[in-house]
Parts: sequence; structure tokens; C-alpha cells
Amino acid sequence: MVLAKKCSSFEHFDVILQRRNNMYHFFSERFYKLRKECNYTQYKLGKLLNISRSTISKYESGDLFPATHTLIKIARVFKVSVDYLIGLSDER
Repeated sequence: MVLAKKCSSFEHFDVILQRRNNMYHFFSERFYKLRKECNYTQYKLGKLLNISRSTISKYESGDLFPATHTLIKIARVFKVSVDYLIGLSDER
């Protein structure tokens, strides 16, 4: 009888962390690119989203990830899907 090898909880946790890090990476790159394409300064985009310039900077550097409601506002401002912002789709 062959027993299936169970994934340790640490391996599962590593997979979750890797997916989260990929999502953060996609978001920060796409957020920066979209801001530049629209010719927004960090200050101007912060005003549109009702968040600080320093928060915009942290999003772009990958030091901070937006809350769900902010992610939706960002998608609306740039007229893209949330899936595009977080790297689940390449279609805007």
C-alpha cells in the first residue's frame, strides 16, 4: 500500500507566502506603470484616491499592499480590473 505524502503545514505556508509575494510584486509594478502612463504624480493620484503620497510610494515600492476597498478604487481610476492589478490576468 502506497501512502500519499502529506504536505507539511510549513510547506503549505511557504506556498501561500510565495503567492502573496507574487501578488505584491505584480501590484507594485503595474500600479507604478499605470500611474506613469496616466501622467499622475504621486500627490495627484493620492488626492484622487484619498490617500497620502507616502502611501502611494509604499504601494509602488512593494512595502504596502492596499486594502480591498482601495484596490477597487485604484482599478476604477485606471479603468482596469483588480485581476490585472494583482497579476491574475494580463488583460486590463
